[in-house]
Amino acid sequence: AWLGVFRATRRHDTAVLIALASLLVLPVVRCQQYGYLKYYILLPVIVAFAGAHERPDVVAGLAACLFALNAGPSLASLHARRVDARERTAIYKKAGPDSCWLTTAWGPTLNFNWPGKVCPMLGSLAGGHGHSDAEVVAMSHAALTSCLDVCFCGSASVLTDDMTEAGGPSAADTAQHFHYDDFDLAKLVVTAASAERLSSPAVEVPIYRYPASEQRRLCEALTSARAARP
Repeated sequence: AWLGVFRATRRHDTAVLIALASLLVLPVVRCQQYGYLKYYILLPVIVAFAGAHERPDVVAGLAACLFALNAGPSLASLHARRVDARERTAIYKKAGPDSCWLTTAWGPTLNFNWPGKVCPMLGSLAGGHGHSDAEVVAMSHAALTSCLDVCFCGSASVLTDDMTEAGGPSAADTAQHFHYDDFDLAKLVVTAASAERLSSPAVEVPIYRYPASEQRRLCEALTSARAARP
């Protein structure tokens, strides 16, 4: 990409330079709306336009280097990812449709294998819509509060892999960004010492299950918070 910028600058190719500059801004100004996904889809198009002016051997050499840089780490982690996928699939199947997955983001990894309910914090808060800012905020807050109630009060068990001590700050940042104050999300953080680890020690991102007593306590806390709201 940077070679393309250098060559486009030398050729005074304004169209390519403007396109690349616009694309670099996209993940910043649209960070909550799949900005990075659009970036990685559109960047190769601009690079292709820039590369069309280069010699085929130069383009082929750069493509081979790029492939090697990306393929190496992917192949190195392939075994670990396959182990994780096998374990997750087995855990998902055993959890069953009455379980709930709590996540700070959008959904569980390998979400097509998850048979139960899902309570995505970012997904709930980012999904509001309406004719005014107040309507958007009210809808997104209600969506998260409702799914938390269903997760902790209406499910046989609650599983997570990121609502941990490491992921707690992310949940707090999400709540602050969307001005969510119906319930203190920090109270939902599960510790490795108290939770039941379902994954083997070989898995880098383990899955935890909230103890039944903790699930009941959080259900009561959510119910109390709901009753205290005007």
